[in-house]
Amino acid sequence: MTPCPAEPRIWPISRLESKKWRRRLKEQLLAGAVIAYPTDTLYGMGGDFLNPAVHRRINAIKGRKDKPYSVALWSTDAIKGLAIAPSSRIFSKLVQLLPGPFTLVLPAVPSLDRDLLFAAETIGIRIPGPPFPREAMAEIQVPLISTSINHSGCVPLADPARILAEFPQIAVIIDAGTLPLSSGSTIVDFSVSPPAILRRGDGMARLQEFKSW
Repeated sequence: MTPCPAEPRIWPISRLESKKWRRRLKEQLLAGAVIAYPTDTLYGMGGDFLNPAVHRRINAIKGRKDKPYSVALWSTDAIKGLAIAPSSRIFSKLVQLLPGPFTLVLPAVPSLDRDLLFAAETIGIRIPGPPFPREAMAEIQVPLISTSINHSGCVPLADPARILAEFPQIAVIIDAGTLPLSSGSTIVDFSVSPPAILRRGDGMARLQEFKSW
């Protein structure tokens, strides 16, 4: 009997418009797979954020240790399951810019396993802009680890073909084409007062109204 061909690792992003493939993606994630997915800045390397083994697997792939990962969510409503959102004027304005190229550092909810945060008390939250995979995430309800696709200290990759060649451990690459150059997301720390900008990234041009920080 002729063996069936292996399932392609590169999925065109349009595939996630299908319930069948969204279901397949959920199955992969819940089984502990590491995936690559597009955001409005860089490709993210991710997997089930709530699975400690996936954190360890991504650490091994990237050659990274003892630093927590951000999490990509599908809506602002999903934040409350993982983080404590402040009731500040600045936060309420910034949330209106989501989804977008921002990472919000917030206090983690007390019930969240600190092993997922490498003992940190804060968590970085991203809500990426592209409708897919964000709409797929809303359906499958799996929060994704969010980190750039690179070996630790190296330049992130933006081309799915290079990702495929250099990271054979990645099970699925959601292909949105080669992404443009990016400085990554702007990181804003809301665990301190006043909020602090930890990294000036692609979202900085949209923060001009917050010059008074």
